[in-house]
Amino acid sequence: MAEHDLFSEFIDKLKKDKTPEEVGEFLADLMKLSSGSLYLAIMTQLSDEDMSEIDKITDEKKAQEEIEKRFKLKTGLTPLEFVNQLRDKIAKGYLFPELTPNK
Repeated sequence: MAEHDLFSEFIDKLKKDKTPEEVGEFLADLMKLSSGSLYLAIMTQLSDEDMSEIDKITDEKKAQEEIEKRFKLKTGLTPLEFVNQLRDKIAKGYLFPELTPNK
């Protein structure tokens, strides 16, 4: 199953299991979690030197591109790939809870 199909299946199941309001809240929380996780990953992966060099870039778009470039060099993933991996882990946990270890 392709990863985008997994997320679509997750959304479909979520819509069946929850009210529209609950779906909206769940997806909003998922966005917050994804954003927070990405921010934390960037801050832990990029060094003070990296951040200092990025801070010198005055063009916001170029600074963002530099963050993405350095993040990929350090992690092997683009920020979008990082968020997609997180999203897919959550989808798998929701769709297949029996496969998710209890901790």
